[in-house]
Amino acid sequence: ALPIYSFSDAVQKLAPKGPVYPVYTTSTPVINAASSCVSSDVVVVGNLEVHAYATAANEARYSIKDSTNGSFLASNNLLGAGEQVKVVAVNNVAFIFYSSGATINLRRVSLTMPEVAETVVPVANNLNTSGKVWDVETVQNKIFLAYNSSVAGARLRIVGINADGTEIGRASCRERV
Repeated sequence: ALPIYSFSDAVQKLAPKGPVYPVYTTSTPVINAASSCVSSDVVVVGNLEVHAYATAANEARYSIKDSTNGSFLASNNLLGAGEQVKVVAVNNVAFIFYSSGATINLRRVSLTMPEVAETVVPVANNLNTSGKVWDVETVQNKIFLAYNSSVAGARLRIVGINADGTEIGRASCRERV
């Protein structure tokens, strides 16, 4: 710590004000090859950080970082075309959702084999493109996707997904007229 002083006009002297501590900032790159990011999300599972992001080039990508040693288990891996991303984790598997046009896609990534994303699964194909509002949440090892649908009369749609990636079911809320 370094001492800090202020000048007193009344007595024309420097007066001690206490210590000042240096601040050292650090940064860790997560997006290695993209110049900008338009959407991002992160989930932490133990010592692993799963970062999902959409680039300005309309690409959905992910990186997985070990926070204990700073190494990347997966770095800037392409998922597909995408404008918005959300990531959640259940049972050591990352569920990465990304929207492209009116479609919301899902790719699962096992955190024990993070370099390999499973085949893309279109979860919804009627996302309202004029108001792309959607989110993903986990409840008791199940994943729920809620989104603003383009279907007239049933704007709010919900899709439930089990931890193994199978669909539980679908629901919609009807608009009152």
